[in-house]
Amino acid sequence: MPIIKSVNGKSPEMGQECYIAENATIVGDVQMGNQCSVWFNAVIREAM
Repeated sequence: MPIIKSVNGKSPEMGQECYIAENATIVGDVQMGNQCSVWFNAVIREAM
């Protein structure tokens, strides 16, 4: 199951029909469009 976490009250938002690999990590204020994919071992996080 992917790790999807909020940071400072901001959660990731994903569009429709997105593929998220079971070991991917998405953290914070991240916005993704429709039909996107996040592959194995990928980490996507908001810029600090």
